[in-house]
Amino acid sequence: MEETRAATQLLTLKEAARRLNVHPATLRRWADNGDVLVMVTPGGHRRFPVAEIDRLSGDRSVSDNSEDVGSNLVAAALKNARAEIAEHPDYAWAADMNETERIQMRSMGRHVMSLLERFVSEDEDDAPLIRAAESMGREYGTNTKGKGMNLSSVLQAMTFFRDRILEAAVSLPAAARMDQDASKRLIRRVNTFLSTMLVSVAESFEH
Repeated sequence: MEETRAATQLLTLKEAARRLNVHPATLRRWADNGDVLVMVTPGGHRRFPVAEIDRLSGDRSVSDNSEDVGSNLVAAALKNARAEIAEHPDYAWAADMNETERIQMRSMGRHVMSLLERFVSEDEDDAPLIRAAESMGREYGTNTKGKGMNLSSVLQAMTFFRDRILEAAVSLPAAARMDQDASKRLIRRVNTFLSTMLVSVAESFEH
């Protein structure tokens, strides 16, 4: 009876990918290649039998991406940023901040990285996270504008961290054994999230 229920219970793409601890794009490729049993709803959505996913979870030779992409991306990006700041402590945008402002910016930065981690992991709907990115961009822009920073300095700071995140996104796929499609999707999602924030920051200076 239990086996019958497991065979008929279906998972969404994100649920199945999370259960296998792989990137959704990787599982999508397996399904498209016929390596994984998948059903397609009338609306075109993939559904995966639990029994099939459980079978795959015990087959280590199938998985090519067992890493937690979101958390590893954030960890690598923070490491890159800290190393760069330690080597170049005279960045103008950093030198202009006092200790209280640095603490506030670090707190906001942690929140942003948490949102980015959730966005690239594809475990949730995109729309609420994009709205959160817009909100964080406006908040960051409003706060820095109120402290007397000009838009040029703020964008320099933003692009500094964007570049460190993109560096991590480019190097991560090899370490996480991500396929080419998953790698492209990761970089595209990072760009989408960070570009949303940058635009919101710039817009906050116009009001």
